[in-house]
Amino acid sequence: MYNFHQVVEMLNEAEENLVEEHQQCIMENKEYLKQEEAILSRVEQDVDYDIEDYAKALDVILQRKIDRLKTMQEKLSKFRSQLHKEEEISKTLRRPVKKR
Repeated sequence: MYNFHQVVEMLNEAEENLVEEHQQCIMENKEYLKQEEAILSRVEQDVDYDIEDYAKALDVILQRKIDRLKTMQEKLSKFRSQLHKEEEISKTLRRPVKKR
């Protein structure tokens, strides 16, 4: 079983990983938005644009976004579970009593 300090250290590392993951997710979303704008622009400006190509490209982008968000949500859920465990452990520890 882990001691309190190990749990806190693990939680701090998990927090850093979550923040980094969130930052990466935001960067990827920006790229997906650029891709969406590009395919939308092509379909709006080109009368002869193949709507099936548009639908396929949009489907690929949306599926990537969904998969990425699911991964992010899973990591967030794991982090929150670790946070809850840390809180439970900290409740069980006795606090030293200060002498006057």
